[in-house]
Amino acid sequence: MARPIISVNGVTLGIALLSMLLLMIVNGAVAKDTIYNGQSLNTNEYLQNGIYTFIMQGDCNLVLYKNGNVPLWNSQTGGKGNACMATLQNNGNLVILSNTGIVWTSNTYRGPNSYRLVVQGDGNVVIYGAALWATNTAQVMAPSIEVTLGLALLSIFLFVDGTLAKDTIYNGESLNTNEYLENGPYRFVMQGDCNLVLYKNGNTPIWNSHTNGKGSGCMAILLNNGNLVILADSGIVWMSNTYAVEAKLALALLMLIINGAMVVVAEDMLFNGESLNTNEFLENGPYRFIMQGDCNLVLYVNRTRALWNSRTNGRGNACRATLQNNGNLVVTSGTDVVWTSNSARGPNNYRLIVQTDGNVVIYGGALWASNTVQGSRKLL
Repeated sequence: MARPIISVNGVTLGIALLSMLLLMIVNGAVAKDTIYNGQSLNTNEYLQNGIYTFIMQGDCNLVLYKNGNVPLWNSQTGGKGNACMATLQNNGNLVILSNTGIVWTSNTYRGPNSYRLVVQGDGNVVIYGAALWATNTAQVMAPSIEVTLGLALLSIFLFVDGTLAKDTIYNGESLNTNEYLENGPYRFVMQGDCNLVLYKNGNTPIWNSHTNGKGSGCMAILLNNGNLVILADSGIVWMSNTYAVEAKLALALLMLIINGAMVVVAEDMLFNGESLNTNEFLENGPYRFIMQGDCNLVLYVNRTRALWNSRTNGRGNACRATLQNNGNLVVTSGTDVVWTSNSARGPNNYRLIVQTDGNVVIYGGALWASNTVQGSRKLL
């Protein structure tokens, strides 16, 4: 595993800086298999992994299909709302929101942390919980590029101190706790006290939602009907009451990964029970997590600068890094263990992910799953 899936040579955009990988986009939906806490599936948007499609239907039913037409699981919310969206909250709860309120939840409340919902290759849809272990190498984000299909616009999002600094959110997008929009001297921030505030010159409030202290893990979500809603762990605490005719703006994100004149797409995650053998790697953008031939497990940025390593160089031969079924990452040489992450838990679903911020994280046991495993997962 961790070998390139697709390579495209000699394709450049602009001044020979950008190479483009075409993602499969059907009916305006981006075919990906994961959403993170704070993200949503709007009406008719879906996640997909091979033959499995997890879709937020127009009838407000959230459904997992096999082969496009065989339902394996659904939220049983058909007809219970309009312009519905499925949002993974910052507390690990998956919530279906309609124009007027919450119509279904997965009841997987936890404390504020990092969560993700994944459509797995085995047909199971799983919400993964908080991190068990990390390399603690999160990097200050460089400018990233979002290409909007249909409008053919290109915008640059600048990340400052880990916070997305932009002036617009679209329907289906959200501001998580301490995230903000900014334009000149004006900052619109979702504060940690659950108050949504517009500041001028950094410290002069000129508007607020009057929701301070009314919830925890709050996020501000712009619904598909034009209503702005503040959602806390316990439910909706405020809305703008700006219902409008739904005007969905279908945006598609192209991940542009530059490697000279070659686009290389590598896996960025490892499931429990899987291994990185000698010279195999995980990769996400400029970050590469590799099991080297000298038995050292190393995280590189731009393939030259080491951010983290297991300090096991020279301690074995033909080494491999395995994510065990108990959540422990282990480097072994033959039958000898030469390093572990000391993150052992009970048997469960775990995954190690090379994140876009340069951190490598082992995420914990599943909080919720559709329980629709279809045979064994095919490894790449």
